[in-house]
Amino acid sequence: MKNKPCIICNNKLDFLVLIENRNFRIIKCRNCGLIYQDYPDKQGQNNNIYDSLYSDSPHQDFVSRRFDTIVRRHIYNDIEKIHKPPGLMLDIGCSFGQTMAFFNDKGWTTTGIDVCEVSIKWAKAHGLNCSLNSINDYNPARKFDVIIMSHVLEHLADPAAALQGIKKWLKPGGIIHIRVPNILSKLLKYKIFFLGELKPYEHLYYFSADTIRLLLKKTSLKCSVTTRYRHSIGSIINMIIRSKLVLRPSWNELNYQTISGKKNFYLKIKNFYEKILALADLCTLGKNDREIVVIAENFK
Repeated sequence: MKNKPCIICNNKLDFLVLIENRNFRIIKCRNCGLIYQDYPDKQGQNNNIYDSLYSDSPHQDFVSRRFDTIVRRHIYNDIEKIHKPPGLMLDIGCSFGQTMAFFNDKGWTTTGIDVCEVSIKWAKAHGLNCSLNSINDYNPARKFDVIIMSHVLEHLADPAAALQGIKKWLKPGGIIHIRVPNILSKLLKYKIFFLGELKPYEHLYYFSADTIRLLLKKTSLKCSVTTRYRHSIGSIINMIIRSKLVLRPSWNELNYQTISGKKNFYLKIKNFYEKILALADLCTLGKNDREIVVIAENFK
């Protein structure tokens, strides 16, 4: 099998196979350390799978809403340190649009795009300016002061090319705020948790602080990279359970249902399961290294 070249260093020969399955293979570039899904035919997944993962409204439980609010405040505070006055903000992967609503309340003018029809429908119904678009299809009429990408980059077929394109949507001095999972979180050195973190039909890349820094360097964006947030008892339980299921094709078939009846049944089970785990999310542990946060500035 021909390996997919590394998007950071273009290495085509020297790889370490971390996980191999008949449906996917996760490899690590020995040159720069980037971890990603190798099979070229798995790159650029059908966007319909995201409709299968979302309910028709955002999470309503207290714990999820509390954490989401904390994250939005952190994003806003990160941006306010650099860009004081309200301006134009684009939220790529806006989901149900809660981050857009948060910035609207602060005086910003916001726009959002997402590939999930379910969430865009809900956001539009609540008065938010968003559209069903992928990064490749979107052609903004104006440039933005701030672009937010929360848990988006790891889903893209070519994050390097995407960032080069997105950079053109920024005003001079504009900011891109990025969040991605940290594959080198201390907890994930244990195989059971590493397996539980894999989402092979969604996450095509698995970044560390070093590899995300190298990726941003290719775009000539000046960036700061930090780690943030701790794992919870709920996330640990979830990873243990997922580690037993992720390599099973039958589970993946259930997990990405798009047929209406089967999807509704799956979502009822999923929502009940997440509500139980949410109670355990109140208890956190370990270091603040669950996510990587990048703030990139466009000086050109």
